[in-house]
Amino acid sequence: MSDFSDEIYENNKFRKKGLELSEEFALLEGRRPRILVAGATDILTESMNRICNTFADMGFDVDIAPKLKNLKKLASQSLENDADMILICSENCISFTELLDFQSCVLADQPDMMMSLYLRDPNCKSSLEGHLEQWSIFDDKASASLMGYNLLSQLLSHS
Repeated sequence: MSDFSDEIYENNKFRKKGLELSEEFALLEGRRPRILVAGATDILTESMNRICNTFADMGFDVDIAPKLKNLKKLASQSLENDADMILICSENCISFTELLDFQSCVLADQPDMMMSLYLRDPNCKSSLEGHLEQWSIFDDKASASLMGYNLLSQLLSHS
């Protein structure tokens, strides 16, 4: 039982700190931080839904992209939505060359864009980490609150 209550405490702590960071961002930028979340499936999975709700609770403006079919389309959508960061959620691995091409497309028009991945398969994370230095990569071990807190901390360090 203590493991469960410890997890709830940690999530609430990161959620509270994340909300403070998003309020700090809003004071600096005049608006809430905006994240574009894209999934590689048709259905908003339970984990993606949890992540989006947690991020919204932390003060993010959350935009959800349609099913991820084309990374170049996602790059243009992030520009249209005036997003500060992109989170790609995937059940499976995405090739690092495809992600590097996507990164080039995004950074050409939005040099301050933060990019992140949420991968359900922990083996994917270890295979991508050495190739994607500019990306924040998360797996199932990271709570949504911890992810949001880490992303907000990075966003503020770039502001």
